[in-house]
Amino acid sequence: PEGTEHRLTTAYADTPTASSMSEVFDFHTVKPSTFEVGPFTVHTERVAHPVEAYAIRVEHGGRSLTYSGDTGVTPVLDELAHDTDLFLCEAAFTHGKENIPDLHLNGREAGESAARAGARHLVLTHIPPWTDPAVNLADAREAYAGAVEVATAGAVYEI
Repeated sequence: PEGTEHRLTTAYADTPTASSMSEVFDFHTVKPSTFEVGPFTVHTERVAHPVEAYAIRVEHGGRSLTYSGDTGVTPVLDELAHDTDLFLCEAAFTHGKENIPDLHLNGREAGESAARAGARHLVLTHIPPWTDPAVNLADAREAYAGAVEVATAGAVYEI
């Protein structure tokens, strides 16, 4: 999003300069769009979140991966994830516990989004330590009949 370089420079540089981060990283402002990166087609859409946030879909060779980013429930996410092979979807909240609109999804909402989108495989991610992943997994499975699991360090997914 707009201003990312400045925010990162301010947060992480001991003695920030205007080019502290750009000496190491190549920054590009993301907007809702479609663009090419090497052999990949990338689609970005703004999602429901208090600060500017985007979901991303990457396609190549007729296969796709969709990543929700931080979001609340939104039809934009369902549309972007339509018929995706792998849906990496955040599920930070617990159904029935946190109910803060347009901030994060819970496991049930992630499952519902995957079901509406017709995703083939759902992987729940962005689950904080105070949220029980087993509860979110069970909630996602109630809403989504496809393959679903919780992201784990080192996992590999073939698309």
